[in-house]
Amino acid sequence: MTVSAPAFADPEKTPRSGPSPSSGVLNAATAARLAAGFWTLWATTLLGGTLLSFRDPGSLPWPPDTLLLFSHLGSSLCLVGAAWMWFLGFSRSPAANTVALFTAGMVLGTLGDFFNAGTLQEMFPLPDPVLGGIAAFALGHLCYIAGCLRAARHVNFASRGRFWGQIMFWQLFALVGWYVVVFRGARGGPTLLVWAALPYSLLLAGLTGLASSLSLADRRFIALAVGGILFLASDLILAFEMFRGTFPHATHAVWLTYGPAQMLIVYSLGLIGRVECEDVQAMPNA
Repeated sequence: MTVSAPAFADPEKTPRSGPSPSSGVLNAATAARLAAGFWTLWATTLLGGTLLSFRDPGSLPWPPDTLLLFSHLGSSLCLVGAAWMWFLGFSRSPAANTVALFTAGMVLGTLGDFFNAGTLQEMFPLPDPVLGGIAAFALGHLCYIAGCLRAARHVNFASRGRFWGQIMFWQLFALVGWYVVVFRGARGGPTLLVWAALPYSLLLAGLTGLASSLSLADRRFIALAVGGILFLASDLILAFEMFRGTFPHATHAVWLTYGPAQMLIVYSLGLIGRVECEDVQAMPNA
């Protein structure tokens, strides 16, 4: 898989257009229908578990924490299934590598969820399970960023300033957020987890910045950009809970931003794949 620099607009160059056929193990319509089915499962699992957790614990078959654990991890697995459907729909198309990178990012994100929940601590003993989550999410975001860079080759940006402006804005936002929420909130002083959170936050902001730049150049990337913003927001909420102290319904606040963030990223794949397929088909001798 190769990643090259994004394209910037040529004033004499007209936007490419054309049909956007995708080709894969599954045809486009089947992939979309199966992905829609996984969306229904995702929404039912995440929202259903969240609503049930507010009921009287005595009326539930499991303790609320256990119910939420299955709800959260189950919803992430539904998004992994959806990402695979999109990949199978584009697996023999020019967009295959790009969609594969986003699918790998979702798989790694779900692995991070399992680390953060502590369910992998016996298998992979760590000083803090969150370190495993940070590593998995960081690798996942590298995949997301690589996928964005591949998509950027097929988008005409108005200017370099507009492309880099969003990236620099969100990097600054993440740096300030880390300093205020994590560094100043760490009650035991700077620890390994505090310092690990800095490059991790900047990496998350890298996705947000790239996705925002893409959305300004092509509205088909708006859902991806909103997903990146919600992901960064969920990380700040989680950091606040970890370093400054919990607050009522903190877990719900994290998952009701994080879950939709991952969902928007995954369900952007249909449009991302279409953008790449259209552009390649419009090329001479394509």
